[in-house]
Amino acid sequence: PMGPDETSDCLSLAGLRALVIPTDDEDQWDHGEVPHAVLNLENQTALSECSLLLRLTIVERRSLDVSKESRAVALREVLLELLAKDLDHPYCSALRALAGLEPGTAGRNRERRQQVAGAALGTERHPTTTRTVRRRVKEDCWPWLFDRLIEREVNARRALGVGDSPAGSLMTPPKEAAELAAEGTLDHEIEVLVLDGRSLLRAVDTAASGPPLRWLVAALELPPGRVANAADRQTIRHQFGLSLLYHADMEEALIALSALLGADLGGHDGIASFSVTALAQASRDWLLDLHRQPTAGEKQADPRAQAISVTFRAFQELDTRYGGGHARLALVQYLTTNVLPLLHSGNRGVQGAGAELLYLAGLMAFDDGALGLAERYLIQALRFAQEAGNRAFAANTVAAMSHLAIFAGHGEDASRLARAGLVGLSRSEDPAVRMRLLAMEARGHALIGDSPGCASDLHSAETALEQARSDSEPGWTRFLDLAFLAGEMSQCFSDLQQEKLAERFALESIQASNGRGRRRVLSQATLATSYLRQGKLEQACIAGGQALDLVASGIRSTRAAYEIRSLAGALEAHGTHPEARAFRDRTREQFS
Repeated sequence: PMGPDETSDCLSLAGLRALVIPTDDEDQWDHGEVPHAVLNLENQTALSECSLLLRLTIVERRSLDVSKESRAVALREVLLELLAKDLDHPYCSALRALAGLEPGTAGRNRERRQQVAGAALGTERHPTTTRTVRRRVKEDCWPWLFDRLIEREVNARRALGVGDSPAGSLMTPPKEAAELAAEGTLDHEIEVLVLDGRSLLRAVDTAASGPPLRWLVAALELPPGRVANAADRQTIRHQFGLSLLYHADMEEALIALSALLGADLGGHDGIASFSVTALAQASRDWLLDLHRQPTAGEKQADPRAQAISVTFRAFQELDTRYGGGHARLALVQYLTTNVLPLLHSGNRGVQGAGAELLYLAGLMAFDDGALGLAERYLIQALRFAQEAGNRAFAANTVAAMSHLAIFAGHGEDASRLARAGLVGLSRSEDPAVRMRLLAMEARGHALIGDSPGCASDLHSAETALEQARSDSEPGWTRFLDLAFLAGEMSQCFSDLQQEKLAERFALESIQASNGRGRRRVLSQATLATSYLRQGKLEQACIAGGQALDLVASGIRSTRAAYEIRSLAGALEAHGTHPEARAFRDRTREQFS
């Protein structure tokens, strides 16, 4: 516990977190006020020592008076509610055991309680040792409980209209945050933690006719992920290395995913280098794994899986409308706090829904320019899709892996990845996924100048799209449509320098984009490039200016920025031409 002299009413959320739970590598697993309170839940004297926790509004409201003794009783009540017996969550079960609330733990010593906690955190095949329990509790359970505590505190302060305290001072009322964001006073580095997928989805739907996305990150006004640990770079590289592999053993896959999420939230994504070889190896491992039936698990519908799927849809809307750069870390935080603990359950519905979010995290990282991070999320998404028995979604993930290879300039590898996806996809299922794989194979052919191979693949892709029916396709395919295929076709023809066709399909994609901001920016940039190569300078500048208008409206996409900058570079050849110079100046200003 920390004394009052060590605290401040101006603490940041990260500062508060560092005081109440262990955040550094050097910290003991039971360092901080939250562990002290949970591990001494029946000791009123120990609870009275938790000076920061006793000052929380949720504690003050329950307390009969201002005495420490009364507040200690209130703190115990709050913790008992947060660790409710009927809460189906492995972290909750583990902490209940450590607090002496589970059967066989009351009055027992710490070692016995840790053994019971190990049953909640481990698996039957790999029982968790007490040493591993302490590590998992430090890395996962305390942050999970802290986030629930802060969520409860924020709601209590909203109800009372309180704002000036260690936790409350961090939060801005939604309306005020939206107004500030609209005025450009909030930066892009604000992180959020998603409380509820449905409320996020309602916010996204409301945004369709509202201001740009910058307001949303602030308006959700939720706490960021855990504080980055000061781990050495060699350890972080090892963690990222684990997630570059397709692990047949599910326990190893869970360890790799946990390491990836922790390293990403710790701000170490720059260490994750890109390897097209790793993508190829993962696709081969998946094909070899197809003969194996998914691990036996629960097959009945699970409301937890449905909640994850709703959140997937909300984040997918954000990504498609505004680009991957806005809310990626919010998604990673949601994966860490809400999804990772549930993947241990073995429920195939949860694993499938988790695979969808991992896939989306990969797409967002890709769009944000972090290819090394993107491929790691996609490889893990592929593994969990296979475990869930969802072959179509696994093939769709391989298509996204092929797209990464295309962006990195590996045309032959991209085509091979797409063919691997086609091999793994049953011919009778999901023509929309088949269309995407064929489009990626075509783009790989175009990148190496294989015009006949590209044309053949595109013809097959158009046939597959005609066979796709929106009412029978899974929800995650809803953006695999005409706007998508026409956009990919325009880029194929641009790579082959067939500018008339590039212009035709770029216009077709723009007309079908229907509010999908990033797709329209990419197609506008392709259209502008095709105009420029045809000698239509003024039309090129107009089309490029429309792409810049979209970016200025709130789209944050490294891929879109790359295409616009490439266009500006091509316009350098036109020297002092007024329209060309104006576009180059706008581009520099937008991306400075």
